[in-house]
Parts: sequence; structure tokens; C-alpha cells
Amino acid sequence: MPHVEIPQAEFKLVILGDANCGKTSLITRFTQGYYRQHPNNTTSTTSKTNSPPPSSSSLILRNPNFVTKSIPVTSSNIPTKIQIWDVAGPTSTSTNNSNSNSKSSVKGAHTAAKCYYSTSSAILLGYDVTSRSSYEEMRLWLNELRTSVHFHVVVVAIVALKTDLLNGHHHQSNYGEVVPEYEVEQLAQALNVMYIPTSSKLDVNVTSLFQRVAEEVLERRKRG
Repeated sequence: MPHVEIPQAEFKLVILGDANCGKTSLITRFTQGYYRQHPNNTTSTTSKTNSPPPSSSSLILRNPNFVTKSIPVTSSNIPTKIQIWDVAGPTSTSTNNSNSNSKSSVKGAHTAAKCYYSTSSAILLGYDVTSRSSYEEMRLWLNELRTSVHFHVVVVAIVALKTDLLNGHHHQSNYGEVVPEYEVEQLAQALNVMYIPTSSKLDVNVTSLFQRVAEEVLERRKRG
């Protein structure tokens, strides 16, 4: 019996944001199905119910910043492989570096990242909801993208990370200044980009984020 190739879509996705905003936890939750405490995170330690499953070693990891995952896309009924690039970003705050060194770090990170996002079909802009500096860093990325990519071609989504830390607080949390959701929603509406709040720890909107982005990427490809 002849081998039949099943049609499969594939696209490249880059996630940008400052170094401690929670990008890696988001990717780990989506690709491996569990929440892992990272050294720079401010959330509590991982519970036993969220420990890594035995099968996690089967994940296709090329290097520390690149992973792939295939998901079904309902609208097209085609399995879709997402190439996810977690681009290292600058630390949003630093007490050890001078201001000039900090600016140099940010500029270097943005320059290096352009090599990745310039060929992407989708870009996620992540920020920590409890950090105003993280949000402002996300806006720097956003302003840069407006001059570098076509938003009607590339799918762009603003992703609020660590929403589990809010605990009902709207202005101040135990970790810093909370970025009001209405502010982010207004920004997303003005630029006609997606806005999706997520929690990697509680697994809120993680899969649906990538599902929605994949749906939009394939829809734009269909429209040409």
C-alpha cells in the first residue's frame, strides 16, 4: 500500500519581551503541558500536580530557544506545526548595570531579534502584568515592529503574562505596579492586534492563544 502524505501547514512564530516576563513558562506550558518554576520568576514553587510528565523528553528541542509543536486547526482541518522561537530579551530593571550599559543591552537584543521576527508569520509580545517596566519594554518592541513588519500580513498578539499574580488587585500587587487591562485593550484596538491575557501557572488561555494565532495565520494565507 503506497504511503500517503497527510497535508500539514507550518509557520514560524517569535515571542518577544523582557527577560523575566514569563515567556519561557508560557512556551513550556503549551509545548510540554506543565508549569515549571524558573529561577527568575517571582511566583511560588511548582506544585507536585504540575511536575513534568515522563513523556516530556519526546519534545522536539533543537536548542534552548527553539521548539516545535503541532496542533489541529479547526477552521482548515489541517494539522499545523508551529516553530516557536523564544528570543532572549533584555532585563527590564537592573541595579547592577549603568544606564548606558542597560540601553546598550536593549539595543543589542532588539537588533539580534530582528533576524528572527523579520521572517515570521506571527509575533507574540509578552509582558508581566505586575511590572510597568515590562509593559514599557513590550511597547518598545511594538513600536519597532510598526516600522519593520506589515501588521496586515504578520499576525501580532499582545500577551499578558502571570495574570495569576493579580489576585483581584487592580493597581498594586505584591510584586509591583499592575498594568490596567483597559490600557492594554485600548492599545491593541488602536493597532488592530490581538490581546490575550494568560496564566502559565493556572493554564489559562495558553492553548487558545496559540490556537487563535494559528487560525489567523492560515486564514491570512488563504486570503493571500
